[in-house]
Amino acid sequence: MLSIVIPSRNRQKYINCAVRAALERKENDIEVIVADNSDDKDLINLFLHDYLSDKRLIILKSPGAILSMRENWERGLDASRGDWVAFIGDDDLIDPSIKDFLNVLEKNSPQTEILTWEKPNYIWPDLISDASKVASIPIGDECKNLIGFKILEILYQWNNTRNPGGGASIYHGAYSKKYINRIKKMRGGNFFKYETVDFDAGYTALLFASNIALSRRPFSINGASASSNSGAVNLYGKHIERTQQWISETPKGYDGSDICPINSSLCITTIVYAFQLAFAKDHNLNFNIDPKSIISAINIDLAYEKDRRHFEEKRKKIHDDLLKSEWSVYLDLFSPKYLSRQTPNPLRGIYRNRFYIEHDFNNSKNIYDFYKNTFWILFKSELVGRDFNVSIE
Repeated sequence: MLSIVIPSRNRQKYINCAVRAALERKENDIEVIVADNSDDKDLINLFLHDYLSDKRLIILKSPGAILSMRENWERGLDASRGDWVAFIGDDDLIDPSIKDFLNVLEKNSPQTEILTWEKPNYIWPDLISDASKVASIPIGDECKNLIGFKILEILYQWNNTRNPGGGASIYHGAYSKKYINRIKKMRGGNFFKYETVDFDAGYTALLFASNIALSRRPFSINGASASSNSGAVNLYGKHIERTQQWISETPKGYDGSDICPINSSLCITTIVYAFQLAFAKDHNLNFNIDPKSIISAINIDLAYEKDRRHFEEKRKKIHDDLLKSEWSVYLDLFSPKYLSRQTPNPLRGIYRNRFYIEHDFNNSKNIYDFYKNTFWILFKSELVGRDFNVSIE
């Protein structure tokens, strides 16, 4: 069985699409677990009313007190009964045919503990802009083995990026229960250790999983809505608001102030940097992150800011943080440029193993419509990586 876990926090209006798509599978080899952590504990039933009679749907009611993200993800995982577990967000969607691929994977590569895949992004109508009207869908059919520690080393190098990535995460990925139980035992009962749960899972997998498979064929869609954390990344005021809420709901607090000289609410780069340092320290990893690379990453991160006024406000605050810290010696490297990323993507059709198409293609109103209108072009799940005797990356 595959357990699809969907943590949710006050975004009930999006979740119907993810649940609908998953439960359209006729077989009883999946379950959908909604871990609701919303302020109104009864609202989730209204939005999922049409599926309440399906025994494959399990709703974990919101508790009296709000849980941290880590606590809510942990209880969702604890409720899972499947041999494999995948996590998505409430405005995301997972293709239930992934179970067909997992069946083949278990037969042909029983040593595989982690499955990760390439995925397209979908921008919900409440967040869409002229510059984000086109989705890029991977259309590959390969499946490759990954060398986890090698990738982990690369992530710590910060090669010309604002965010090196979350590794082989359980978020938009699938983990075997055997691997999950091994990590739980190692960590004294809990699977998640850090509040940056997606990065926590991904980096831990790269360090401890015995075999990781990467599929070029996507099995999920990463949604971004006006209410989501990913949607707020490039919106200055929203990003600060969401980050501060996340910090306030974390039992021990988390702002990276004792690790990173720049306030974590100002950019995603500092949150990832603080996590990386904590993870390396806790696991005795001798990875040295060059502060110059982080300054360069912050320059790139700022370039994604859409509003010129917000760009200038953020630039000044980061400049002031650098000026009063030991990183002031790198101040001359802090030179962000406002790029006003509002130019529409001109690509359409197939280009370099990706399919470029508008988010509202064929009158798509939401992520479910987009999934139905586009995923039919992809290679059949059970045939992906049908040889699986391929080179190691």
